Amino acid sequence: MNISHTSKERLNLILRLIHHEVRSTVGVQSSSGAVAGQFLEEARDARTRLLPLLRTAADLRDIGLILLIERGFLSEELEHLTALPRKLASLNLAISQLNATVSLLRAMRETTTYQHADKFFTLDKNRIYSQPKDEAQQFFQSHAKRLDDLGTGRWEGTEADLIMARIRNVRVAREVYTELQEQSLAPDELREAPASYAA
Repeated sequence: MNISHTSKERLNLILRLIHHEVRSTVGVQSSSGAVAGQFLEEARDARTRLLPLLRTAADLRDIGLILLIERGFLSEELEHLTALPRKLASLNLAISQLNATVSLLRAMRETTTYQHADKFFTLDKNRIYSQPKDEAQQFFQSHAKRLDDLGTGRWEGTEADLIMARIRNVRVAREVYTELQEQSLAPDELREAPASYAA
């Protein structure tokens, strides 16, 4: 997925902080006493630094950056936080759906490709906001629900804040994606120049 130089620098910082946050969270869970307290402080520091960066990605409405950030979270969680088989299955599904979303974003660059796909979503149950309820729309819906469910079990303040920021980003990405669907499926005379989204 291609993103601008500025977004790439921002992404690299975010990915380093995600790695630090997840590793510190693992440290809290696997230790006790003063050591666990030190890990907790490190996790809180990483979350505090992550929050404004995630909010900036949402404000920019940069769907490519948002998806890469979420892939970073999912990859780190898959590597370090998969003690339960059900959680492993959930993370693998989310990553598969995210990858499908990236593929659909690429297809939208070739308008006729996505217009052809639209013909296979004719039933009301397969449409949302009058657009195809494709794999990307399914990802945005199910992943926001997954994060919301995850948030209900986390009591540490900065963890809840981080999850809420991720949910907001997923919702913003969904809004942008729906706009791209509308643009791609609009009649030729109403279609604007292709959007400069990252895919």
